[in-house]
Amino acid sequence: MRGKDKRAAVKKLKSLVFTQKAEPIPFRNKIESQFSVFFLPNNVEKIEKNYSSVVCDLLTPVAFAKERLIIYIHGGSFVGGSRASWRSFASSLAHASATELLLPEIRLAPEYPFPSALDDIEAVFTALSKDTRDIILCGDGTGGTIALSFALFAKKTLRDKIKKLVLFSPFLDFSPDSALLQIKKISDALISTESIRRMADTYTYASNLANPMVSPLCASEDDLKNLKQVYIQMGEDEIILPDARRFATKLGYAAVPHILDVWPGMIHFFQMADDCIPEAHKAIEKVAAFIKCNEEL
Repeated sequence: MRGKDKRAAVKKLKSLVFTQKAEPIPFRNKIESQFSVFFLPNNVEKIEKNYSSVVCDLLTPVAFAKERLIIYIHGGSFVGGSRASWRSFASSLAHASATELLLPEIRLAPEYPFPSALDDIEAVFTALSKDTRDIILCGDGTGGTIALSFALFAKKTLRDKIKKLVLFSPFLDFSPDSALLQIKKISDALISTESIRRMADTYTYASNLANPMVSPLCASEDDLKNLKQVYIQMGEDEIILPDARRFATKLGYAAVPHILDVWPGMIHFFQMADDCIPEAHKAIEKVAAFIKCNEEL
């Protein structure tokens, strides 16, 4: 990635990270201003759906497979993000994978802390209980945390509908024993240990941070066996990459088919900056190939 591209991407993506000095309302407004679009790419169509009081976008590409459905959980540090600000990215993923995509409006902390977002996802899955399509559950950043937690700990009848799990730069460990958070202050281009602590403190109370539903890296081997196929895509320059490597090792011990796809020189959730980073398009195409593939890993 060229220096100019990286600087532009960092400037854009920094608005997704809830820092020590940020306040929820201005933080949310900045995300909406930065990422909301009027027209969706690739002629993707949008209609609004309501599942058990959870409002969702159903994004439909021009061509799509009828046997699968993506449910996408947006990031935003547990505090920000919405259907509006993730529509463009989600539409690109729907188009590339030739798959309809459902984008729920999950409730946000601090007004709605853990487990509110998980309850929203459960409501959507319950409403879709008679839908026979294979579900690919996806999420980025803290949305990846929430998606993974649901895939691990939802009721068996609901989690069995999840055939594949796709995580972009997920946060995996907010616990007091986190190897990363033992370091007082460290950062990459976007994330710092201080911002990770701020996200965690806003999402839930201190004594709950080691709960594997909050910190999936704390999940047991038996818990991990609930997963079918897992694809994690990250940038090489992320300070949370070592957690993903540890998680991939645990998936291996649990005999869960998985891929940890690390992109050299890339930053946190670089895929969202496709207007700045050419590699973002290639990364999405690689994820799309995994979603479309009918073979086991």
